[in-house]
Amino acid sequence: DAQLRINNATSNVMDINSSGSGDSLTLSTGDTAALTINSSQNASFSGAVTATGLTVDGNNDIQINRDGISSAKIFWNRSGTTDAKIELDASENLTIAVDEAQLGSKILVFKNNNADGLLISSSQNVNIPNGGLMVGSTTAPSYKLAIRDDSASAYPLSLESGTIGTAGNHTGIRFGFTGNTYQKGAIIFEGQDANGRGKMYFAMEGSANSSNADETDAKMTIDYSG
Repeated sequence: DAQLRINNATSNVMDINSSGSGDSLTLSTGDTAALTINSSQNASFSGAVTATGLTVDGNNDIQINRDGISSAKIFWNRSGTTDAKIELDASENLTIAVDEAQLGSKILVFKNNNADGLLISSSQNVNIPNGGLMVGSTTAPSYKLAIRDDSASAYPLSLESGTIGTAGNHTGIRFGFTGNTYQKGAIIFEGQDANGRGKMYFAMEGSANSSNADETDAKMTIDYSG
């Protein structure tokens, strides 16, 4: 073993140690190991590392070990305040977060092939601006939304309302031009009693304006008695 020790008038300031036949090199401060480099050129730090313009090469570019701690985090800080973070907590929940108080109303963006794949706004709205969404399969979707269920008796889409058991409450699908206006076609289910029984309306709104179709525009109505 070899050692270089630097002292001041009262205490040990820094040690540089080489163990065995050059198996590892350790830099210590105050008799506590701060940096160890082993024979495979792997380095380990006992404290925090601050770097500007850090480049990491290797098969496992960044690995965070959380042995003995409840969570592992990566922070992006500015002026001592967290802008964003990635955290794996003690319950194995992975959180990716942007601090709106620090950054304002920013959007969380997931990109692939240099194109926006998924956008989450500060209002928790989710957009997929490019491509489509397939649910229930790894097959690429042929439409903007594709839902697949290969079971023998499949209902892959369910429109649900916690208040449909109140007579007069309804849920449905509208078809139309844009936004929340000019929705001229609709299929509407209206609840009639606490058992969830009701009516199905097939509605078409015929006015030459931005009005939306509702149950008053029904061209055909089917009630639960048939």
